[in-house]
Parts: sequence; structure tokens; C-alpha cells
Amino acid sequence: MTGDTTRLAAVLKGPLEPGNPQAAPTLAQRADRLRKATESVFTLPTLPTVFDGVLRMLENPGTSTRKLSQALSRDQVLTARLLKTANSAYYGFPQKVSTTSLALVVLGWDATRDVVLATSVMEIFQKARRDGRFDIVRFWDHSLAVAFAARELARKLHWESPGEVFTAGLLHDIGKVVLHEHHPDLFQEVQRRVLLEPGLSMEIEIEVLGATHPQVGGWLCRHWNLPPNLCDSVEFHHVPQSCPPENQALAALVALADHFVHQTESVEPKIDGSVEVDQMTLSILSSHGISVREEDIPYLRDHVVLEIQRATSLGEAFR
Repeated sequence: MTGDTTRLAAVLKGPLEPGNPQAAPTLAQRADRLRKATESVFTLPTLPTVFDGVLRMLENPGTSTRKLSQALSRDQVLTARLLKTANSAYYGFPQKVSTTSLALVVLGWDATRDVVLATSVMEIFQKARRDGRFDIVRFWDHSLAVAFAARELARKLHWESPGEVFTAGLLHDIGKVVLHEHHPDLFQEVQRRVLLEPGLSMEIEIEVLGATHPQVGGWLCRHWNLPPNLCDSVEFHHVPQSCPPENQALAALVALADHFVHQTESVEPKIDGSVEVDQMTLSILSSHGISVREEDIPYLRDHVVLEIQRATSLGEAFR
């Protein structure tokens, strides 16, 4: 039982509470009841077979470009996304990329993995586009921005695996789509109340839905058999201090990237350009050997903003 789940269960009100006060369960029992009740509601989707197969090929150093190209070409949507990405201004290739094999050369295998994952996840939740109450385009724009921001931070901070950071950033809010798909009316109620009380979003989700979007996102990632570090970073990106110690740094990095992106999206940016960052996030990174001082924040923020601007053309590839 995670600390975050236990903490959030402490504010749970409603049908999961026992009628007999003398039989009140412990916080751990309430949290476990919350998890089981939520999991029983959702019929979680699965990743397309092509992603699982391509992912295994990308992780195998013996895979040839020809075999990978053949596997990717079996999916028309994925092929189109790869070509549009390779032809985007972000990569600036001097000639038109018209084959999957050339796209692999232009993108490299890490970026190819990012495109495969993004395409697979977006296709699963494609029907959300038909619901005008949830702006799926804006959602994916934000998710992609956090993914690119996280990867840029990873590069500047010499993170050993920028690819996993991109994936964690892309999936950090995926629980929102699941909640919207399964409980659209209740999810809209959450959105309405969060606008009135923005500092209590997690507590509002618990009260209205019985679970938070990071929790649901973590469960979905585990359902997809993604690595534990990715699952934990999604589940704890709002509270990295509650993440299992071995994965706290990744959760903190995603939290920092998410913070920077929200700052760039703000309609009322700070006049002096300053950015307030949660000190706990910086402490977690420092405790894992990734030194980030307050005076480093403007430098990191500026590089993140530039990367997001460069990546704008990539967002067009997914529409």
C-alpha cells in the first residue's frame, strides 16, 4: 500500500465509508478498499500488439533496420506518423522522407520508440475526440509538451536514459483520459470544482470519483506491463516524495517538467519571469545525485521553453 494512496484515502467520503462507526477500518484498509473498488469499475484497454512487438525489437540489439522497418510498415497509422515526424521542421532533414527505413535513420531508434508509444496510446483513446466536453487535442498537446520538457531536462541534468523520461512525461496524465472515458459526467464535475478550488484537485477527485487520475494512470501502466519506474512516476508525479525511493528521482523529474509546462501555458505568466518550484522536488533530485539549485531554475526553464517551441511541429504530426 503506497503512502500517497493512504494519504488520499484519509479524505475519502461517501459510499465506501462503513455505516457502523465502531467498525471503522484503518486508513490502510480504506485505501485498499478504494483501490479495489476503482479497479473493479474500469475495463482497462490494452496496448496494440504492434507496439509490444516493436518495443521488443527496439530493445534487442540484434534487430536490423530492415526487420524493424518491415514490422512498422504493417501499421498504416504508425507509418504515417513516423513519416510526418521525420519530415517535420524539428528534424530539418534536407530531403523528403518517403520510406519507413529512411525515417528510422532520420529519427533514430529512441525517437522511433517515442513515436510508436505515442501513436499506440493515442489510438486507444481516439474516440475521446468525439466528446466535446473533453479537449483531447489540448490534452495531447500538454502531454507531448511535458514529454519533450522532461527529455530536455534529462539531457541538461545528464540523466542516463532520456527515453524513459519522455515516456513518463507522455503518460503522466493518462489517468484523466481513462476517467473521462468511464465517468464523463463525474469527471466534468471534478473539472468544474477544480476551477473553483485549484489547490485541492486530488482531494476533489477522491471525493467525486473515488480515485485520483495519477492512481488510475499508474494502474493502467501496470496493466500494460510497463516497467515499474514508469508506473511509479505516473502514479506519483504530483507527490514524488511518496514514490518508492528507487523511482523518486524519475517522478520528481516529471513533476518538474510538468511544472515548467504549466508555467508556459499560464495565461498570467509572472512579470519578472521567476518560477516557483516545489523545494521537495529539488531535494529529491539532489538526494539522488542530480544537483538542481534554485539559481539553476531560470536556465533550465529557458531551455525547456525553447525545446517545447521546437517541438511544436511534432505535435502537428499527431493530428
